[in-house]
Amino acid sequence: NVLPSGGPGTDQLVLDAELEEHLFTAIGLLGQDQQAVVILREVHAYSYEEIAHLMQTSSGTVKSRLHRGRDRVMVELGPYLES
Repeated sequence: NVLPSGGPGTDQLVLDAELEEHLFTAIGLLGQDQQAVVILREVHAYSYEEIAHLMQTSSGTVKSRLHRGRDRVMVELGPYLES
């Protein structure tokens, strides 16, 4: 099996899979509300207003949870990203 020219190499595919695994582990460490907001925003691309409606809360609360959730994920991913 030869990858098409210009496509990601095997090493890159392995790194991408490792990053994805670390990312989902980091998201799994979040509290339920932060986890839901991060997934709805970053994976499903919902707007703040849509998330607020789904979660029956304010857009400000959504923004706050998203900010804290993103910060925590980045802290958890820090050692992996540095290597």
